[in-house]
Amino acid sequence: MFAGEPLVLVSAGHRHTAGVTKDGALWSWGKRQYGQLGHGDGATRQCQERMSREMLGGSPAVVVACGGDQHTLVLIWAACGAAVKKTLADWVMAMSQTSSC
Repeated sequence: MFAGEPLVLVSAGHRHTAGVTKDGALWSWGKRQYGQLGHGDGATRQCQERMSREMLGGSPAVVVACGGDQHTLVLIWAACGAAVKKTLADWVMAMSQTSSC
C-alpha cells in the first residue's frame, strides 16, 4: 500500500521502479543517476517516494513506463490542451535541470 492506496500499475527499469495508484499518485524508487526518478534532486531512493503532483502540472498520472537505466515516461490526465502544454514544458524544464546529458 502506498499512502493507503494500492498500486494499479508498476514499471521497472534496470535500477529504478515507478508505480501509479488508483488516485493517480506517482511513486518512484531506486537508483537516480539521470533524473529518471523525477523528484528534481540527485537522491537515490531506497524506499518508494511519492512524486509531487506539481511536477506533473497538478494532473494525475495515468500510465508510467520505465526503460533501461535512464528513462521514465509518464502519461498524465489533463482536462485541456493548455494544461498538457504547460505540463510538458514544466516536465522538460525539470528534467533538463537534473539530467546529465
